Amino acid sequence: MKNALRLLLLVLMFSGCSGSDGTAQSKTEDGSEPSETAASADAVASTTTTIASHPPELEVPPSVRADVGSSWSDAVFTTDADGDAVRVTVGEMPLGFFPTTNARGLINGFEWRPPEPGRWSVEVVATDETGLRTSEQITLIGRNPRNVDLVLAVGDGVAAGEGLDRGDLLRRNDCGRAESESYPRLAFDALRATGALADEAEIVSVACNGMSASRLRTMLLKATNASGNELAEERTSLDWAVALNPTIVTITVGAADASIADPDEVIVDGTVDPAQLADRLQTFEDELDAFTEVLISHTDAHIALTSYANATADNPRGIDGCNNECFADAMELLHEQLHAAIRSVARRLPPARVSVVDFTGLLDGHRAGDPVGLDLLRAPAHCADDDEPDESWVSNFDCINPNERGHRALADVLTETLNGL
Repeated sequence: MKNALRLLLLVLMFSGCSGSDGTAQSKTEDGSEPSETAASADAVASTTTTIASHPPELEVPPSVRADVGSSWSDAVFTTDADGDAVRVTVGEMPLGFFPTTNARGLINGFEWRPPEPGRWSVEVVATDETGLRTSEQITLIGRNPRNVDLVLAVGDGVAAGEGLDRGDLLRRNDCGRAESESYPRLAFDALRATGALADEAEIVSVACNGMSASRLRTMLLKATNASGNELAEERTSLDWAVALNPTIVTITVGAADASIADPDEVIVDGTVDPAQLADRLQTFEDELDAFTEVLISHTDAHIALTSYANATADNPRGIDGCNNECFADAMELLHEQLHAAIRSVARRLPPARVSVVDFTGLLDGHRAGDPVGLDLLRAPAHCADDDEPDESWVSNFDCINPNERGHRALADVLTETLNGL
């Protein structure tokens, strides 16, 4: 009997604890299936905690400006969220720039004593113990000390006073400069007379006939002072401006870029080619932007950016396929579009650093007349096709550049613009 009861108990145990497929199942203490518990255990076993490692943080000044002969210094700040030690290294360094170190010999700052004007970039790198790194660039701008009461005249033949000195016609002066009568010089004299510039102020000219916006950064030329004496070396207009760091820079450029002096380059089949003119003026803006950007960053100069007075005769000779009224209309369009480009450049400059000197319409009623001499010595397209007007303010040799009266009129406008600075 006892054996029978034991057998019955075993049968009941196996029948009540088997799955649908007849396999034996058991419950865990929390009531879950064993397979679920094993899967959960595997998941826990396969999960690991990864602690993220962070690169160090580095703080340096993005740019530094210092005068030649002066000294600048600053500290380097580094932090690391992981608590790692950080080491600072420096890439290639210009003359006069060197790191400072702490008692352990680790870089903790920089000093810079620029020996010459220029622009450089220095890479600073912070590296932690795990090899993670952060780098920053410092832009160094070295400038000459400001030349108080120095005016620099930059630009083309209009700013040079081409034609005022008859010796220029024989090219005894390669740039056609007439230092004593050009409108920058006349305005300079007037500003000294009013006290806006000191009696000991100076003016230097690097203006040169044929100058374009692109040549401001590429054409080597000598500078001349108020006495007409040439300064020894040759530099670009941009390099002269950076080297001298004047109080005022006058800029008259764009006539060559807009083909005002060579109109057959943009006048096609009796009309101005809009695509070609637009392309030329975009290049002009890009080049003048590049020039003035360096003036802003590398000098303290106030920029006097001038427009042009249209000197073309009211009834001009013009060119083949476009003369008289056709040529007059074309010149008006070229001047309008050039002036719009000049104003566009000025708007991108800090307002406190630029003045637009508006010569527009200044020669109206005093335009070019009938030329003197042989036409083969000039491009007479802008000259009148009849007698010279009594009150012309334009050279009767080239019919483009102002004469003495024209330069006095330009100087009056420039003086009025700069007197309030």
